[in-house]
Formats: sequence, structure tokens, C-alpha cells
Amino acid sequence: MNGPAGLSHLDRRERVLKLGESFEKRPRCAFHYDFKPASIDTSCEGDLEVGKGEQVTITLPNIEVSISIH
Repeated sequence: MNGPAGLSHLDRRERVLKLGESFEKRPRCAFHYDFKPASIDTSCEGDLEVGKGEQVTITLPNIEVSISIH
């Protein structure tokens, strides 16, 4: 294997991610959270990991926020 995890065929060039037509249709499901998701830190890069089969993981950095309750 060449490179980390055998990913020698990937380079470090920035690429455009084009989502397919399934993302353009009206959703048939909804997600509800029992918590407030962290804010995304847009000044940092995220990570896109493609696993086996159709597994895709997207990791985005969040902004650390401290809250004081009085």
C-alpha cells in the first residue's frame, strides 16, 4: 500500500463536491434534535471520509462557546 490507508490515488487538490438529484427533491423525512447542535467554525477545514460501500463521514469543526448562567 502507498500512503496512509492505501489512499495513494488521492491528491491534495481542492475539488468541487456536486450533489446528485436526490438532494434537489423535497425531503420525505425530517430530523429532530433534543439538543442545540454546535456552531460550525467556517474558518477551519472540514473532513470528508469515504469508507467501504456507501459509507461517507463528514466531520466539521465547531466553535467552542462558554455560557455563564447567573
